[in-house]
Amino acid sequence: MQLYWTLGTFFIFYSALGMTSVTKTTSADLIMMDVEELVNMDVVFSSAGKLKSRVKDLPYPAYVLSAMDIAKSGAQNLPQALRLVPGVFMGQISSNEWFLAVRGSGGRYSRYVLIMVDGRIAYNNVFSGVNWDEMNLSIESIDRIEVVRGPNGASWGPNAVNGIIHIITKRRADEEKSRLTLLGGSEGHRGVSLQWDQAIGENWSLLFSGQQRQWNGLTNLNGDREAGTNNWRTQLNLSRETQRSRSRISFDNYSVYTSPTYTWITTQPPQTNSAALDDDKSGAVFLGEHSSEINRHFAYTARVAIDSVDSESLIYLWQETNYQTDLELLSNFANHRLSMGFNWRMSDTSLIYKEILQATIKQTDRIIDHVGTYISDRISLSDRISLTLSLRWDDHDLSQPETQPSLRLMWNTNEYSRLWLAHSQAVSTPARTIVDTENTPVYLAQGGELPLPVISRFAGFDTNTPATRISANEIGWRTAFNKFNTDLVLFEHNYKNGISANPLGAPQIVTDALGNPLYIDQPLILANNQNYDTLGSEFSSRIQWQPRWSTQLVLSRFKTQERQSHRWNTTAVLQNALHFNSRWHLNTTLRHAQGEFTTPSLTDNQTLSSVNDSYVVADLNLVWKPSTQWQVSAMAKNLGKKHVEATREQFRSVPNQVEPYGLVKMEYKFQ
Repeated sequence: MQLYWTLGTFFIFYSALGMTSVTKTTSADLIMMDVEELVNMDVVFSSAGKLKSRVKDLPYPAYVLSAMDIAKSGAQNLPQALRLVPGVFMGQISSNEWFLAVRGSGGRYSRYVLIMVDGRIAYNNVFSGVNWDEMNLSIESIDRIEVVRGPNGASWGPNAVNGIIHIITKRRADEEKSRLTLLGGSEGHRGVSLQWDQAIGENWSLLFSGQQRQWNGLTNLNGDREAGTNNWRTQLNLSRETQRSRSRISFDNYSVYTSPTYTWITTQPPQTNSAALDDDKSGAVFLGEHSSEINRHFAYTARVAIDSVDSESLIYLWQETNYQTDLELLSNFANHRLSMGFNWRMSDTSLIYKEILQATIKQTDRIIDHVGTYISDRISLSDRISLTLSLRWDDHDLSQPETQPSLRLMWNTNEYSRLWLAHSQAVSTPARTIVDTENTPVYLAQGGELPLPVISRFAGFDTNTPATRISANEIGWRTAFNKFNTDLVLFEHNYKNGISANPLGAPQIVTDALGNPLYIDQPLILANNQNYDTLGSEFSSRIQWQPRWSTQLVLSRFKTQERQSHRWNTTAVLQNALHFNSRWHLNTTLRHAQGEFTTPSLTDNQTLSSVNDSYVVADLNLVWKPSTQWQVSAMAKNLGKKHVEATREQFRSVPNQVEPYGLVKMEYKFQ
């Protein structure tokens, strides 16, 4: 904690040096993006290649989910909001577990997608991905979410394989007013949140955000209900903004309790076990960031972040503290827009398997270092054609040093349309639970014609195999008029060296102390030696029919060519926003999913599919604003049949069903 405050004091002092005051930024600059900006794709986007540009001028499949989009949809957490993004599937596993897939491949920990919050990497080295229960940000605190599909490792480093999701939180409250929100509904939904905004002088502002939420667990196909979720989070954000610089210092604290049903295998006796996880988790985050424009040709951003989390559950105890330092440089000269930088991240991890799990870890404590450097140059070849060349080098303790190149060509066909082509590569790093776990039973087969139960056991990981790598080809077309935009992308992803399990030696019969046979043991070695391809398309369109009526359609289709599986899979989202008048608004969202969103199989007989049901559901959000201070929202979520959306890859139990529920939310704004 002393280190947190030392860094905070440094950033306050540094940000105040030599800065001249300017006219105070208006609330219109600080709150929701205007509808016409979104329709015209004139929104400034900073996550693609770390070069700020309008969405329509990016040679990337980029998408901005604004605070206005989130509010209209009635989303109550980050996973619900991400369902609105093209190419993104977010399936609910349990009350607070989610399966994220971008362009088809994904999983419980979203290993192939890099998640960031205000530039801080939220990647977990213990499990290789993101725990979504730790991302319990107040939905009202989110300014926008920038999403780039496809490899973006050349700028952001490992694990940006299928894309990046960058969550950017607010520096000031909407309309510079504080807000108190109360929420209640069916299925045990209850919550309260507060945003308190205070201007400090002419350029500084202090924003406090806090929330507490709880809700019931889901019911599985056998009719058993899991335990619910209870969580809270606070964030204190101190920011300063002038004409040529921006600074931010923020402190977060959070706690989450969740208890989904987990299933695992034990050898003595050979059996499948199921129990509530009983996971109690707490964490803290510090972020300091300063950006400055030195002159019209040169700018930089410096960032320091520390986050820590402690988790104890029925089967394991783990801790992780991450330290991150970034230096990003931007330069414009002649026909070049140059971006370069250096990143360092260290993870101090601890993992203990409890005796009930009957698993072994090579070393309890491990420090994981990662350093990387990148350079990217956007070259204007003519008034209408630009070429972006990017290259990144990374050295990560859990894999070998890797390079990640990218080449992107864009043609401005006319004032309204853009055509772009891209080839890019990215790598993924393995999890500590993969690299350091050994002698762990994972599959049990018994009955039928088997004379004895057969237990497949992970004996270890082959560290000599190369890192998982993707090579992607993309072609995109986008057009944007005053009241209409459309975006179409075709892609081909070639995955190499995906993780798989292979037999290690012949099966052995395991006996008890008296020599009686108990089970057949089949050891497996984990290695990166699986290859497969994914083909697909993504389409999105936003139409402003009238000043009070807008519609958005998102459609994604893909197929994974793995072991002769050529099935096309589809997700679609249709949003309709209607403002009857200044007081009454109605927003409807239809969601459809069909097919299997998969994590690559570890063995030939083990398919880790996510979506079990094809479904169509609706979300409704009716908003009433009786005054400028009060707002009441009545929401219905998941209207339709109960359905299974996703299951986790490991520790999978009887699938849970997602059910309809209703919410009422009241908001009061004050100064």
